Amino acid sequence: MVFFTWRLLVPVEIIDVHRMSSQDSFDLVVKNFPLTDQGKMDWWEENKKILQDKYNIPDEQSDYSIGFWVGDYKVEPDTDQGSDLLCFDDMPTPKKCIEKDNQPLQIWYQKKQRETIFLFDNWKRTYVKKDATQ
Repeated sequence: MVFFTWRLLVPVEIIDVHRMSSQDSFDLVVKNFPLTDQGKMDWWEENKKILQDKYNIPDEQSDYSIGFWVGDYKVEPDTDQGSDLLCFDDMPTPKKCIEKDNQPLQIWYQKKQRETIFLFDNWKRTYVKKDATQ
């Protein structure tokens, strides 16, 4: 019970932000990410403006994709075991990979459909949020 209470009070820490080759695709490495699906969506809604301002992540004026990852960086192996890792070529260090199975949240925003798609825990659960009509 103490761990769970402590875990709820620890703020999310953004370790790194990686912009993929597509200008509207990002990967964020984080610590202390919310444990529940609702907690993840609430955190996103409360922090998306800050992320847009601080890291130039797009707003609802265009489509975008954001992957959130938890874990420590690892060295990319010279074997096929590297397929279990997502490696970031924008890092000039040997430790530039994280395990693919540690993705608590993927967000896709589709402007034309005016919806945000939340994919939880390596895409095991999905929630679609429609934008309010204006």
